[in-house]
Amino acid sequence: MKCQVCGNESGSYMLCSDCNNRRKKGDVVKCSKCGEWHFTNKPCINCLSDPKTEMIYETKISLLSPVEKVYFDCIKSALPEGYSVYPQINLASIINRTDVHTFQNELFRNIDFGVFDKDFALVFLIEIQDKTHLNVERQNRDKKIKMICEKAGIAIVEFWNTDRVDSEEVNIRIKEALEAPPIARKANHNKTGFNKIEYVSQQSKKEKSKPLKGFESLVKGILLFLSVMATGYSTGYMNTGDVLPFFICSIFPIATFITGVILHKKGVNSAASIVLGALFTFMLWTYPFIQ
Repeated sequence: MKCQVCGNESGSYMLCSDCNNRRKKGDVVKCSKCGEWHFTNKPCINCLSDPKTEMIYETKISLLSPVEKVYFDCIKSALPEGYSVYPQINLASIINRTDVHTFQNELFRNIDFGVFDKDFALVFLIEIQDKTHLNVERQNRDKKIKMICEKAGIAIVEFWNTDRVDSEEVNIRIKEALEAPPIARKANHNKTGFNKIEYVSQQSKKEKSKPLKGFESLVKGILLFLSVMATGYSTGYMNTGDVLPFFICSIFPIATFITGVILHKKGVNSAASIVLGALFTFMLWTYPFIQ
C-alpha cells in the first residue's frame, strides 16, 4: 500500500512510518470531509480534485477588473512625485463619525481608488462609472457616498467607463483635482452631541404638552357633561333596582377615562378627563356597596 501523504510504501498502513511520526507532531492530519490524510499546511488533494465537493469561498482572480487595471496605471503615471494611488478604499478607513451614533454601516462602502500624499493623508477619491451605476439601487448607493464625502470635505473625481481609457483626460482631471482648493464641507444640522442630549430630551418633554382645541375640546366637554349627568341619574336607578340603565350610565365615565388616556398619549393635556372619568366610575361602582 502507498502512503496517502507522501506516496512511499507503507505496507498495510495508510501512512508510512515517517508520515506517522509527523502525524504525532501535528504536521499530518486527516481530512474531515473525505477522511484522507494530508499535510497540515497544505489542502487535501482528494477534495480539491473531487468536483462534487462544495467550496463556499474562493479567491478572486484579481483585486481589479481589466479596465480598473488600465485606469490604475494611468492614474499612477499622472500623479507627481509624493503622491500615490490605492485601489478599493473603504470609507470606514478614511472617515470617522463624530456624533453619538454607534453604527458605522453607512461607511462600509468601497471606492475604486484613493489618492494620498506622502503622509498617507487622503487628497481625493476616484470612482469609475459604468452601466451598473444606472440601476436604482446603485444610484442610491452613489448618492449616499457623495453625501457622506461632501460632509467630510472629500472630493470625488468620476470617470465614465467607455471602450477605451483616455489617458489624456485622466492626466487633465488628476491635475485639476490636485490644484483645486479644498471643497466646502456641508454641516449636518441634525447632529446631536453628548452635551445636547439632556437639553433635547427636556425640551421634547415640554413640547409634548399641547393646548386642547377644536374637535378634541368638543369631545372632552361632551363626555365630561354626560359623565356628571350619568353619575347623578345612576343613584336613582340603583335605588329603584333598574340595573340596565345603571350600566348604560357607567359607559359615559368609562368613555371619558379612555378618551383622556388616548388624548394624553397623543400629547394633549387631558389630566382632568382621566381623573374625573376614573372618579365618576369609582363612585358609580362603589355606590351600591355603600348602600
